Amino acid sequence: MEKNTKPAEEVVRTHRPDGRPGVVLLKQEYDFLCSFILSSVEKSDNITLNDLLEKARVTLDGKWSGDLSWKILQVKMDLEAHRLLEVMVATRKRHAYTLKLTRQGLSRIRYENQVAEWAEKD
Repeated sequence: MEKNTKPAEEVVRTHRPDGRPGVVLLKQEYDFLCSFILSSVEKSDNITLNDLLEKARVTLDGKWSGDLSWKILQVKMDLEAHRLLEVMVATRKRHAYTLKLTRQGLSRIRYENQVAEWAEKD
């Protein structure tokens, strides 16, 4: 009998803001989407979920397998559950929701940027 020598891929179990367990995603995909969401929200003031999904479609289309929008929504909910991201109701438009980084989210994206900067110097 032949053993499976292929290494198991690392996975992440996401969480939902309401406390329920989320879905299982590949860690590599999760980390990439997490960085993409946090950096997009940091760079754009008052970005809506629709804007984020459109930016992802334009930027990542063709480079991604599977339903990109669904995965972004799952990672966004996980970031909310970990209090790195907040969904804010716009003051002028009742049905418009914008995404905003929390202090923890801002701290994390700054840390990631610093690590990337150090890696470039090496």
